[in-house]
Amino acid sequence: MQTYQRGRKKLYLWFQLVTPGQWEGREFFMVCNVPANGRWGPSHKFWNAYVLAFGEQPRRRDRMSTAVFRGKVFRARFRKVLFDYRQRKRTLEQQYSVIDVLLEKVAG
Repeated sequence: MQTYQRGRKKLYLWFQLVTPGQWEGREFFMVCNVPANGRWGPSHKFWNAYVLAFGEQPRRRDRMSTAVFRGKVFRARFRKVLFDYRQRKRTLEQQYSVIDVLLEKVAG
């Protein structure tokens, strides 16, 4: 899913947590900035996640599908969103967690 936030195009990747526990089965997202020219590079979060999922660098950087993430299990680092876009502290009820980076492919 792509949206705009403060004039920048964003790509949202949704993942389901499979680790047993309180949050098992819940969905979390990872937000990636979309380059203005549409060509992903090694400094982009989505490019790095894609290479991890696909197992090699893409042949064309302008045609990278999110389908490479389907049916795979990843180990990820989460972070809690504590501040809003104006850097004001969120209340406990307003806080949420997002995936910061995919660390390794575990299965798939």
